[in-house]
Amino acid sequence: MNNSTGQAAGDSLDHSVKSEETSVGDRLARDRRFLLCAGAVFLVVMSWQYVARVSSRPSQLAWKSSTDSQPLQVDINTDSWVELSQLDGIGPALAHRIVEWRRTHGPFDSLEDLQRVSGIGPATVEKLRPFAHVSKISVQGD
Repeated sequence: MNNSTGQAAGDSLDHSVKSEETSVGDRLARDRRFLLCAGAVFLVVMSWQYVARVSSRPSQLAWKSSTDSQPLQVDINTDSWVELSQLDGIGPALAHRIVEWRRTHGPFDSLEDLQRVSGIGPATVEKLRPFAHVSKISVQGD
């Protein structure tokens, strides 16, 4: 056996092993890319569904009953942030600020008092007027 022939056979063997390692590495890289892309598509679809669900809240409050012609009224002084957030123009963040202001400063005397809450101006108060009212709550010690 010729030394050069043996060396050539060894080189050929080394080349085929390297070729297999490269093809395995290529497959792993391709599989990783596929999984990353599939994960990204999954996240986009789930985010889209979440946004669609969250943004589908009603623009007006539900009616009390089918026989009642008056829209449901939210009480600014007693209702939770969940009910407040159903008002058109009031989202969860602003509803939380209303509840926090009420907890800190006491009950509102009128709808106009809502303007004391950051983010609420006269236009918002007028928009809320058909759907909100202020109950008179006596504060302990009055």
